[in-house]
Amino acid sequence: MSESPHQASSSVGRRLLSALTENQVEALLTGVAEAGFLTRLVERLRSADPDLADTVGRFLETEPSAEVVMAASDRKALEMWNHLWGDWESCVTQLGDAEGDYANHEEHWHPPYFDSMALTEDLEKAAQPMLEWLDRAFPLVKKPDLFRAGVGEIDEGIRSFPDWMQPFEDCCVLGPQATTCALRWTWLGFTNESSPGPQFADSLHGLENEVKRVDLDTDACVRFFSQLPEGAARAILAHLRTDDYAESVADVRSVWHRVRL
Repeated sequence: MSESPHQASSSVGRRLLSALTENQVEALLTGVAEAGFLTRLVERLRSADPDLADTVGRFLETEPSAEVVMAASDRKALEMWNHLWGDWESCVTQLGDAEGDYANHEEHWHPPYFDSMALTEDLEKAAQPMLEWLDRAFPLVKKPDLFRAGVGEIDEGIRSFPDWMQPFEDCCVLGPQATTCALRWTWLGFTNESSPGPQFADSLHGLENEVKRVDLDTDACVRFFSQLPEGAARAILAHLRTDDYAESVADVRSVWHRVRL
């Protein structure tokens, strides 16, 4: 049975990938592009792989200095996001393990304890490249509660440490970049709703009441709220005057007190 044109093309592609170094593949694609062949290939590619065709077309229309994030295909963006989220998850999976990365054993005169600062720093490192890809990834992942659930997993992981390792005071505070990731992702989940501002605020307020060992960075929260569209910000301000927020707004240590101010 003979190969279809698409199968034959794929076979050639696989053989070339096996036969050439990464630099040689780069040189080959550069030569193809400079010879003008990519322009002729776009429509031919569309029937086989629309995402590939759209990506090549977008690439041809953008300036050479355009960001990789904007030029990447949907599959590449999703692949990159899954890799970055895997780095985040690898931190979270260490929680609850008395011999894991966040059980500090360095002080021989002190029993092992949960090292919240180390967790904060590692999550911050994981979050930094996420910010670059977040807007591209959100519609592809189709999980608007991803970070809300992620914060819940951190809270659960901290609480699963043995009692003698539990911190006496609250808690793990996410860094500004990790906080911004959580806020931005959550906000994107409400942008198509009729009243996104109040719904966004209620989601965060509910999360705050659900988790006991994780806080968001207050300064990052205030900064994020201040940069929301004016209509959403005004709606949130009015919403904070309702009875549901009275206690939180009155607490000078609460992020809602600062947001209201």
